[in-house]
Amino acid sequence: METLEGLFKWHHELNLVDSLGDNVKKQDGTDWVVYQRVIGDSEINLARETALRASAIQRRKLQEPSNLDRMLIIPDYHNMDKGNIIALIILHELPDLRAAAQKEVLLPFPDASDSSATLKQQEETQTAIDTYFEKRDRLILEKINELVQARQEELQKNPKKRLQVIHADAAMNGSCREIFLVTLNEMLTYLGTWLDSEFKHRAFQSYNSFRNASTHLKQQLIEGYAVLELGGNKLKKSPEVE
Repeated sequence: METLEGLFKWHHELNLVDSLGDNVKKQDGTDWVVYQRVIGDSEINLARETALRASAIQRRKLQEPSNLDRMLIIPDYHNMDKGNIIALIILHELPDLRAAAQKEVLLPFPDASDSSATLKQQEETQTAIDTYFEKRDRLILEKINELVQARQEELQKNPKKRLQVIHADAAMNGSCREIFLVTLNEMLTYLGTWLDSEFKHRAFQSYNSFRNASTHLKQQLIEGYAVLELGGNKLKKSPEVE
């Protein structure tokens, strides 16, 4: 179980490792350590704005028929039947269907037993608490399947040419969503990573310098910040809000 101390851990040290899992050393022989902390609302807004701009740029590019990225995500529909196109549409729309399912599944978190409850009632309450997330995940999956089935039936009513348009839009949305999330996570990590424990000197001079860092290094930093932010979210979110 997460300790109270763990929940309030808004910052941490992060030892950087190389591709073999060994600590990266500085020139003086000491381990290379960075410091990360959960950023504030103004910086979160800045990260979101940056990600939205990147997504908008990607969308404008994808609207150009000769764009290489567009060619990679838009297939040749000539030899595809309606079922194939519908399957691709559902694949791209799945994140939105999952989000819709999460909103529709309203499963209140069990209340703790009061002091007058019998031992059996307390046991039942504890069992309900222990199985809450498993039950909620199962209900969400059932709702996703239900929404997917309904969406498939809705799409079947469209002619092939209309399905091609729907798929092209869904594919572009998926590409833009990916750019948005990558940029958002990079920006959050850049803003939340420092060279010193007093958080006065950023680990990177600019966001572009962070983007140009090695993939292995960026992945460590992004994962480190995500773990740190997750601890804060446990305090800020109720079980019903994700």
